[in-house]
Amino acid sequence: MISRFGESEVVMLSDRTDAGAIDDAILDDALVGADAEIDAYLSGRYTTPVAASRMLQDIACDITRYRLCGGPTPVTEEIRARYKDAIGFLSRVADGRANLGGAADAGEQAEHLVEISTGAKLFGRGKGGLV
Repeated sequence: MISRFGESEVVMLSDRTDAGAIDDAILDDALVGADAEIDAYLSGRYTTPVAASRMLQDIACDITRYRLCGGPTPVTEEIRARYKDAIGFLSRVADGRANLGGAADAGEQAEHLVEISTGAKLFGRGKGGLV
């Protein structure tokens, strides 16, 4: 977050007590919430949590920034637009119109597994040959 938005903005976003420093607990909570939001979009196609790529880190930062707004930090048009872009991309991934590149989706991982299913018995020695 600091390398992406700068320390002063991260302080502004997370400092609820006017201590003039980043509140790690508030920042961590928002990051966990962003990760959960990302996983909710990706879980239909990928085994979550997905390994953090640079792209997902950027998306997580934009979502976290949006989630931390309110109170003393208003949601600007830039923050809202970046959040909408992040969610738009995640929606396209969820719909299969985009992918994450190197991450194997859940269908590809399951494709190499053997599944054995035994159904109900259809034939037997009963009347008419049917069970």
